[in-house]
Amino acid sequence: MLTPNDPHLVEGLRLINEGRYWDAHEVLEDLWMAKVGDEKLLLQALIQITVGFYHRDNGNEPGAEKLFAHAREKLGRLRTRDHGGVSADALEALVLRAGTDHAARPSFEVDPSLPRPAYRIDENGEVHFS
Repeated sequence: MLTPNDPHLVEGLRLINEGRYWDAHEVLEDLWMAKVGDEKLLLQALIQITVGFYHRDNGNEPGAEKLFAHAREKLGRLRTRDHGGVSADALEALVLRAGTDHAARPSFEVDPSLPRPAYRIDENGEVHFS
């Protein structure tokens, strides 16, 4: 079960808040691969949104819009709307806002008292938690 203090989720959200979208994608992908059902679908949508912002920041607006559309489709299929403190409704609102406001950026509330996990991302994009 996805929890609000899962180290992968917390670090992924922190990286998103810092604008480090590609690194966030790498960290969240490990978590996504271990989940099933609605949790997996929500995390896949979050990853697609994150990579969408990465594309937007790198001038690939068509790529961003495509990923935002895929994320909206996945979010629409969720039966449970909240997982580990991540709200599907808030993600849908973010994607809709990003479609009309190119300055929109994600911002997630993260408990600052939670420690940052030790990890590194290797040259192949693999995340290694210590």
